[in-house]
Amino acid sequence: MADWRVRCEKWVRIFGGDVPDLHASSVAFAQIPKAVVPLTARSLYVGQKEICFCGLDEGFEFVGSDDATTCLLLVARCPQTDRIACTHMDSRRSARDLAKVLKAGLIGEANTISSFVVEIWLVGAIPDDDSKDGSDDLVQKVVGELKNQEAWNVGSPVIVNIRVACVLEVNSRPIPDDEDGHTVPISMGIAATYNGNSFAVVPAFWPPNARGPEIPLRTGRLWADEKNLTQIYPREGRPGMVGITPYTPGTDGQEEFQTLLDTEDDSEFKEEVSSSPWCEPDHFVSEVKAAMRFYLEHISSWNSVFLRGPLFFQPRLNGATGYWEWHQEL
Repeated sequence: MADWRVRCEKWVRIFGGDVPDLHASSVAFAQIPKAVVPLTARSLYVGQKEICFCGLDEGFEFVGSDDATTCLLLVARCPQTDRIACTHMDSRRSARDLAKVLKAGLIGEANTISSFVVEIWLVGAIPDDDSKDGSDDLVQKVVGELKNQEAWNVGSPVIVNIRVACVLEVNSRPIPDDEDGHTVPISMGIAATYNGNSFAVVPAFWPPNARGPEIPLRTGRLWADEKNLTQIYPREGRPGMVGITPYTPGTDGQEEFQTLLDTEDDSEFKEEVSSSPWCEPDHFVSEVKAAMRFYLEHISSWNSVFLRGPLFFQPRLNGATGYWEWHQEL
């Protein structure tokens, strides 16, 4: 048995031991230098438990997500329709009906094409402990959904081609001298890029100020008991806009959040709120605390946040700075 099959026990259990090409392409993906998404690019960022769909002709230079430790990032492309999808899943529950969701956004209901190809890139999901709903369970759920032809329900064959599976052992490296045996991800972010001529999917870093709009509000949805992925783009009747749909967060987190905000030790804060505190990125604490502050400032009058329903944002180029910025549209 080849050495990589022994070393990648969880990966092999899901993808099989007779796929050396997939293993090689996944290892090679992890070695690609990370693309840093520039503020000068028109980009679309997908947060945790969000999903987006867009055509390659819609003008986004980067579409993707970041900060996946035990979460799983997915980019999908259908060459026949020239549409792509990106999502950031954090549990088996968020992957429920994934093929059905991807079919609606990539292929649509009425199409006369005789067969479809859906290309898949998977990134993130480093091995965690073997508890229920761990990262390997999430990856297995996603792969099972993708391979279920009945779930696609298109009427034509759907060929699912997993191009990259940079997950589990393939995407992790050990921490030297770590007594607990923890590993850290090689790739935490992903971006689909298109410049009008060529399409590619690469490892990526999304600077915090390239992730708008309204990240604290969007992050707060994680504290609402929602089972499904939230589609942020496109929004019906609002072409070219990101939409944040109303949600209701739980009201029992106020005392806990205030205590956490008073925590000055970043390591202690990560231990309390993260499932993988040893490998969270530098901006993790500030981003989560910003979401907690937004929650505490608005929870007593939450209805006013979505007073007119969903919030819509349009990207505009700032001529003075050359940066793309998101502006709210009424």
